[in-house]
Amino acid sequence: SALQRVAAAGGVPAPATQATGTAFHRFPVFLPDGRHYLYLQTAAGDQGGVYWASLDSKAGRRVLADLSSAVYVPPAAKGQNGRLLFARENTLMAQPFDAKTLQPTGDLFPVAEQVSFGGVLNYVPVSVSANGVLVYQAGRRLGENQLTWYDRSGKPLGKVGAPGMFVDFALSPDEKTTAESRYTTGSNSDLWLHELARGAATRFTFHASANQAAVWAPDGRRLVFSSNRGGTQDLYVKDAGGAGQDEVLL
Repeated sequence: SALQRVAAAGGVPAPATQATGTAFHRFPVFLPDGRHYLYLQTAAGDQGGVYWASLDSKAGRRVLADLSSAVYVPPAAKGQNGRLLFARENTLMAQPFDAKTLQPTGDLFPVAEQVSFGGVLNYVPVSVSANGVLVYQAGRRLGENQLTWYDRSGKPLGKVGAPGMFVDFALSPDEKTTAESRYTTGSNSDLWLHELARGAATRFTFHASANQAAVWAPDGRRLVFSSNRGGTQDLYVKDAGGAGQDEVLL
């Protein structure tokens, strides 16, 4: 349950932190000095939160009490402090933070609402580029989401169908059809073909398993997809028109 460290050249991993009891250490992120880093400790009671530690010691010190992964954002100008980004009740928060003293400085403030924790518990899919551009995942994990057209500048152009529990999707080479993987029951999912011009969707797979990750053939006549119907994640191929049976490809 502790973080592990290993030489860049390879070798046997060794504990980098010391986890006690039911604590788990996850999601390490280095600070600018290359020796101190942040990580999340999930633990029973009031010991959970975001901690910092050093490569020189296994001991950690708590910075935030929130059960969320965190990223460090460098200051925008010299003389300013950086910020820690983390999630609190589906809101992305920013905590001013001095990377030299390793202490919070000033009041935290909200950055974005309806932020998702993604597909991993307590992990927030968020990143900030060197020039300050923020990217994050919005919405709720495994909830309804909406396929939407955008132009290259990021302007929304229109919605595709109704909201649904989509796993993934793939656009056909002629851009007239999407192959959409949707959750059905539990962890099962099926592929549907959505004709964009007519707005009609037809079911493509009919097996109680996880059918997803479709890829169109370059000519648009076949689809290759992943399915665990045989107990392992195998690749299948089927005519895009729906004729014939699913055939094992690999």
